[in-house]
Amino acid sequence: KRNGGNFQVTAKVDGKDVKLTVTGVSAHSSEPETGVNPVARMLELIHSLDGKVALKHNHITDAARYAADNWGLDYLGGKLGVGYA
Repeated sequence: KRNGGNFQVTAKVDGKDVKLTVTGVSAHSSEPETGVNPVARMLELIHSLDGKVALKHNHITDAARYAADNWGLDYLGGKLGVGYA
């Protein structure tokens, strides 16, 4: 599956904090479409929550916004302008 497959997001409340865990699927670099990058999914999730829930603005939310805007779930470099087909 392209940019899909099985992945899981879990959340655990710990006092005032919420711990998110994203589990993906590994893939060989010659076949990235067969895997799921959990880091990209986590950054997309954090970015999608911005403005919908009270997230503390910090370097993590900045990184999530930058990553989502510049590459998101695109593993072929299209958003970066170096697309590979």
